Amino acid sequence: MVTVFSYIALLLSALVITLTCYIGLLKIKLI
Repeated sequence: MVTVFSYIALLLSALVITLTCYIGLLKIKLI
């Protein structure tokens, strides 16, 4: 159960990082 929770947390953090980078790239292109 703990391993599953850590795996989900890892996926969520990776998703957040990807979204942040994507939004940053969009802002750079808009400017």
